[in-house]
Amino acid sequence: ASLCEFALNTENNGDARSAAASILHSTILGCNGSTNELQVACVALRESIFPALHEAATVNDCNAFRDALSLATIVASAAARKGGRSAQSADSVIKLLTSLTCTGSVDLPNLESTICPSFGRINRASIMSAKAFGTFLAVTGVEGPFWRQRMVAISLPALINAASNRGMTKNILPLGPLIAISHVCCCCDIKILGKTNAGNCWNVLICGLLGYSAEQLDEDSEIIEEYIGPSISALIKFVRLELDMLSEQNLLDLIPIMLAIARSRSRSKKNIVLALQCLYLLENALPSSVKTYSRTKIVRQLSHVIDHDSRDVRRAATTVRNAWYLNKERGSGDSEFRNV
Repeated sequence: ASLCEFALNTENNGDARSAAASILHSTILGCNGSTNELQVACVALRESIFPALHEAATVNDCNAFRDALSLATIVASAAARKGGRSAQSADSVIKLLTSLTCTGSVDLPNLESTICPSFGRINRASIMSAKAFGTFLAVTGVEGPFWRQRMVAISLPALINAASNRGMTKNILPLGPLIAISHVCCCCDIKILGKTNAGNCWNVLICGLLGYSAEQLDEDSEIIEEYIGPSISALIKFVRLELDMLSEQNLLDLIPIMLAIARSRSRSKKNIVLALQCLYLLENALPSSVKTYSRTKIVRQLSHVIDHDSRDVRRAATTVRNAWYLNKERGSGDSEFRNV
């Protein structure tokens, strides 16, 4: 509890707080199996982290809420790695993240309290919890072959259902679940999702990107920017590794949205290059008879990207334009693009 309180105290030095969180993570991993030691993660969550989340939501302190959520993720990743009875603590956190991401509210365990933080017009609590999926699932060195399957089974059905709900907005899907699904697809082997879930994830990600028109993608939105990168990365993973489950129309639907991102001057260099990489892979994935329809448009629009301020973007755009213009047969990999 003392380590948690130190890590959550904003008056302490930032590096020292990070060190306290790391020590807590190592302490949970180092438990030798006694009952008291196995309760470290549970006690940390129940006595310090969940109350901190409640307090931050009550006083509308976005930074404190983010810090508590981050520490909960650190504790949960250690509990998942430890496995056994400690996995229950990881389960409680993944359920918390899922509820916050999908509904913007959560019933805090043992506190008999429901919190509904938002932190602004856009529900930033949902966005923060969605991004935490990436931190949690990307942890390395986790023992046991099934911990990711366990986390996916707990969270993914609810995320897909929430991401499919347009609510009051006709075309725009909720960003929180979309971001979470993007991180799940990026961090997990697609095959562990199951064929049905994988197909639903692809459809949701496609609908999510298509729902944001070229005009909206040009808006200077920090939240949209945080969504674009993981979403494109997840789609690239599908195109590279799971091409057999995708239809030609699935792939064609990506072209206009990737061109819009690549041409936008308000997008980050990283996301523009990701969009260009996706276009490069699409050129190799689509049959020649289908590519003919799109080639002229793509080559013409990429000519506007070649004068970008970034040297990396210019090189990537040139590589993609040449690939579509020359239409040469290439291997299934993208080694040429990795040199950009």
